[in-house]
Amino acid sequence: MDVYKEGYEPETLEVSDIRRILGIGLNQAYKLVNSGEFRVIKIGRKIVIPKESFYKWFNGDEKKEEQGE
Repeated sequence: MDVYKEGYEPETLEVSDIRRILGIGLNQAYKLVNSGEFRVIKIGRKIVIPKESFYKWFNGDEKKEEQGE
């Protein structure tokens, strides 16, 4: 897959994306991301959230998930 193609959409969100989508502050976004409400992947210091997991939670389709599974 060529990630540099025009129109490419990543399958993950970052904490700043969560903040923007929900209209919350950065500290609140980090608390939410670390709450276990949806799947979070930590790569070193970087945190990414699979879009599917976040939007299931956002739409009320998903309960707490195990972190890292």
